[in-house]
Amino acid sequence: YVLNPLRLASSLAHEGAPVSTAGMRPLIVFSHGSTGIAIQSVKLMEQLASHGFVVVAPNHTGNTSLDDTIPIAQALLDRVPDVSFVIDHMTTLAATSGDPFFGHINGLNVGVAGHSVGGFAALAVKSGYQGIPPDARVQAIMPIAPSSSAITNAELLGVMVPTLFMTGTL
Repeated sequence: YVLNPLRLASSLAHEGAPVSTAGMRPLIVFSHGSTGIAIQSVKLMEQLASHGFVVVAPNHTGNTSLDDTIPIAQALLDRVPDVSFVIDHMTTLAATSGDPFFGHINGLNVGVAGHSVGGFAALAVKSGYQGIPPDARVQAIMPIAPSSSAITNAELLGVMVPTLFMTGTL
């Protein structure tokens, strides 16, 4: 199967598929790496979606491969509010009568996954970062090769949710 408009081959995705009627589903927000794109980990996100998660992967304005216009320090400051905004938006859709997601997203059962700077975002959304508070709705995180040196040890002590680190040496 091919996803439009980028023609990404997929054996799992179905364009125009209805939202599951199996009740409230957990939400996962995926945060891409610095100068990455939302679809950079499409296979992993498809796999999570195939197991009943609602998965959303936004492009982080000013820090994508096509729009690299903000300094990295600002990109780090923007990540947690970006993720929280996406959670807000999706829970608003889930509370809007007539929306395909109406009644289907559990906004209090949210996970955040991310790669590199997106992995930083996954950690920072629970640790807080430079005075930006953590998001209490996030119940699990999956930092993938996180770029985490900007987060202090004191901030990291605030991460008290199930966490799956994915890293490698090669």
